[in-house]
Amino acid sequence: IEVNQIKIVIFDLEIKVITKSIIPIIYKDDYKKTLEQVFFEMDKMREEKNLKSNNLLGIGVAVPGLIDKVKGVLEFAPNLGWKNVHISKIFKDKYGLPIVLNNEAKAAAIGEREYIYPDISNMVFVSINEGIGCGIFFNSELYRGASGNAGEFGHIIIDANGPLCHCGNKGCWEALASENFIVNSYLKLPNSNKELTKKEIYQLGKNGDKKIMEIFKEAGKNIGIGLVNIVNGLSPELLVIGGGIVEIKDYIYEEIIKKLEESALSISYKKVEIKFSELGSLAAVYGLADLIIKKRIKFI
Repeated sequence: IEVNQIKIVIFDLEIKVITKSIIPIIYKDDYKKTLEQVFFEMDKMREEKNLKSNNLLGIGVAVPGLIDKVKGVLEFAPNLGWKNVHISKIFKDKYGLPIVLNNEAKAAAIGEREYIYPDISNMVFVSINEGIGCGIFFNSELYRGASGNAGEFGHIIIDANGPLCHCGNKGCWEALASENFIVNSYLKLPNSNKELTKKEIYQLGKNGDKKIMEIFKEAGKNIGIGLVNIVNGLSPELLVIGGGIVEIKDYIYEEIIKKLEESALSISYKKVEIKFSELGSLAAVYGLADLIIKKRIKFI
């Protein structure tokens, strides 16, 4: 479940995609109606493939927010406006299957590491969508921290005088470097078309719109500032950038690297590789598939 859309994927036991569907969220601030959308689409997909509930190992759900993994509760998803949603219970009551709930960025980090970089011990996955979240691997283990929500680097402050973030602070990284930053910056331009979608704004930039390309450069620079903090603070061997931002990777990469070369501690920067996600927009669902497999089939 993302901020504006829902991705539903059915995998087989070899983690191959059997079928997938991407649907827009119609009632963003109403979790009950959104989950009804999810159930309707899931049931339709299962019927098309003639799958009963007992044909499934389990269901993984990734959400863009803070979770209580033990209780299976989404505590707060600021970009959705959802609080204290008992996701695992709702899905369990509906389907009677094992449910895995995870934060979107952590699920994406698991997917990318397990299927693309299984030999990497220390890795940070930075998921840049409407907001920014991170998944951190230390010594081949996902680091969750005391609350279970370690990795909320989207709320490190990179400009104390910057714009207000929905978390209540000013100048958070995600307020200055996320896809929302790009869209909002475009909408503030004189004579901007308020009806354009994010995808259409991206396409205008790719087609050479100079003002949008400048916004891309600004976002790249700001992404770089946050990555400097991660490289200096954690010194990972691999840093993977994922999420919707990957769609404009060719327009932000130079600014990101320029900022890292300029400001990161050289001893740490020399040891880190910077990559864009190879699983792209499906990294999180691959991570959920891995978690379900490991939950249900031991020693696979």
